[in-house]
Amino acid sequence: MNAAARPYPEPPWDTYGTAVFCPTLLRAERLVLPVGVQPVLRWGWAVGMLAYVDYRAPSPLEYQELVWMPCLTQVTLRSGKRARGYHVALMLVDSEASLAGGRELWKLPKTLASFRRTSSGVEVRAEDGATLSLNTRAWGPSIPARSSLSTLQRDGEGYVRFRGRTEARVELARASLAHDRPESPVWAGLAEARLLGVGAALTSFHATMLPPESLV
Repeated sequence: MNAAARPYPEPPWDTYGTAVFCPTLLRAERLVLPVGVQPVLRWGWAVGMLAYVDYRAPSPLEYQELVWMPCLTQVTLRSGKRARGYHVALMLVDSEASLAGGRELWKLPKTLASFRRTSSGVEVRAEDGATLSLNTRAWGPSIPARSSLSTLQRDGEGYVRFRGRTEARVELARASLAHDRPESPVWAGLAEARLLGVGAALTSFHATMLPPESLV
């Protein structure tokens, strides 16, 4: 696609907003990963993350996003070196521009959904009508924090890595999750995962999404 015709800006993307990150656990035998991608397990469990992010101005794109990364993974490249990153199994957004950028740049499995903020969290409705309700409540002191995140997605015979760097104000958060129609393909795997009761609420963040890296 011609760069001028793309509905999204060229990376890096400097984004701002709020978010909630909630750890998840899934039995190793319930994981579904691409060929060649190996899970990094902890005592037979895949440790992952469910996140809700609300990107606000002055972000280049303003949208909401729900992402589930069931586990950290590693791959062996042709050089013999290994690369690590989280596998993204589910990524719902309410922006066609974000969907296009995620799929084309970082090979992320973004699909469209609608989001409704509630007094206790957010309700997400997928295109097939399945819904998910994530209820959160922040508590405790707010502290400054820095973090980084990498994902790895299969792309033909190789992989594409996303990297992001974040500075934020962070509070602890209690979290709970409810599904409607968990048999929906959209929620496959996530419906079987355990959401740990405590996560992190980013009351304000500045995150830089770096350009994609192709790995073979």
